[in-house]
Amino acid sequence: MQGPRFSTRAESRWFRAAGAQIVNMTQYPEAVLAAELGVGLVALSFVTDIDADIDAERDGAATGDGADAELVLRRMAQAAPRIRAAIAAIVAAIPDDYAGRRLLPAAAIDAVLAR
Repeated sequence: MQGPRFSTRAESRWFRAAGAQIVNMTQYPEAVLAAELGVGLVALSFVTDIDADIDAERDGAATGDGADAELVLRRMAQAAPRIRAAIAAIVAAIPDDYAGRRLLPAAAIDAVLAR
């Protein structure tokens, strides 16, 4: 979903009905735009909460508090050492001679940027 924002309960139910198990609000539209511009991208995801607390619903009524920014920020702070370690490992694994692949011809990208 396009973020940053939390899903509504209706959106959460729709995602669940569609078979989604993870809802991410931090890689769209950024991943698509990066690919179109030929910019390399590594996706590192961290699960912070139950989407709109849908697992806590019983008989159609929410029994939990749902996700909020305070909860997400607290869990991210707790996980910061693991997140930093993951980023360091990803960077260390990039070969010195790495060259990204172009998804669009350079001329097409140049034409868009020239506008």
